[in-house]
Amino acid sequence: MGNGDALVAFGEWLGRSDWMEDYLSFEAEFAEFFEVLTERSYAEMWDRLDFPYSQSLSSVYLEGYLASQVEGTILKEFRESGYVELSQGQLGFLRAIWKSTPSIYEVHESVGGSHIILKDMIREGELIRVQERSASASLATWDLLLTRVISVQGVTQITGGTITVPRVSWPFLSSEIKRQIKVLTKELPAAKRGDARSLAEIREEVATELNWYALASWLVAATPQFESVPRMLNRDHDDIAFVSLAYPIKVNPEVISQAFEDSEDFSNSGLNEWTWLIDIQGESIVHGSLRIVGDRLLAECNSENRGKRLTERLFELLGEHIGTPLKLETSLGQASKMATEPVPSLMETLGPEARAELAGQIQKVLLDQYMRTIDNVVPMLGASPRELVRTKAGREKVVNWLKLLENSHAHAPKELHGVEFDTTPLWKELGLLKFRT
Repeated sequence: MGNGDALVAFGEWLGRSDWMEDYLSFEAEFAEFFEVLTERSYAEMWDRLDFPYSQSLSSVYLEGYLASQVEGTILKEFRESGYVELSQGQLGFLRAIWKSTPSIYEVHESVGGSHIILKDMIREGELIRVQERSASASLATWDLLLTRVISVQGVTQITGGTITVPRVSWPFLSSEIKRQIKVLTKELPAAKRGDARSLAEIREEVATELNWYALASWLVAATPQFESVPRMLNRDHDDIAFVSLAYPIKVNPEVISQAFEDSEDFSNSGLNEWTWLIDIQGESIVHGSLRIVGDRLLAECNSENRGKRLTERLFELLGEHIGTPLKLETSLGQASKMATEPVPSLMETLGPEARAELAGQIQKVLLDQYMRTIDNVVPMLGASPRELVRTKAGREKVVNWLKLLENSHAHAPKELHGVEFDTTPLWKELGLLKFRT
């Protein structure tokens, strides 16, 4: 029986003991807090949770309840009950949970099957290397975790009651951390307000309070009602989705090239490359880009609607010279509906050379789109990123936004596109590279 099994056994024993009523009161306190904070029904949310989520929530409750006991009476009673035989390591694991306080940690590095490196976002301090074999395989840089970091027999680890906090909830959580620190600092005698020990104690208290806020954010995110990525619109007021289309060419590619050269709405932008332009009130607006690679015509645009219009225009211009396209569509931080449809992966249909070419094109389209975005108002920020970086508060917002973009792309299914998006140019352009640590 492993350490995690010891916690499961503790939960089973708890359900049969005199402590159960007290435990249910502990859960009811969170339910009440959740409903006040979110204005949603806790019971309905619980009923909609899939098993892995409800299991994670149960682990959080068990660890939270164990840690809430002022004295170690409950562990002593559990050990002496004879319900299970605990090794010294398992008992040490439960005691470490009892003594611990959860916090919100940011993932700075994740090496699958080996370890993760975390930063405590409430207590701050040095980066922490944690031995972790299973979770490290699914975590990505800038993930936020609500967890307990404990040391058992000299090994630093996280507990089983670990949940991934939605990255988009960080601005709210960050502001709440600052607010609580400010309130508690004002309550200190003036002589102690600059004292490092007093501030550390305040941060510890805030960590205790904030775990329920983070847990509520996760619970909302575990349901379909939660919008996990920021909504961004293009100039047509379409939701941005990075759409790539691959049209089989049925004739000599020179025929396609000549058709584009003879058309007013396609402008040559390089060798076998064109830009699709739409005239809007006398201004030519870029709506997509096209390129011939081998026996395929590859096209990219930034919304599903533009993709449909481009396909209609191409069939109008080229007719039977091209075939039905394969389509790849990826929204901000999530796979498109194409992920669940029986359509071949676009990358899988291409040879190595064309695959590398397409990957480069998708990377370029993504980067170009985001480079344009930093000069426009981003709804979740309330202003343009370039304007916001002029102030400290604005920089914090933009840094979180960049982390959200990077984290979202890191979690996008690799089998859909095979493209790893590098956000480094965006950090450099905004002068924020030093904040990427």
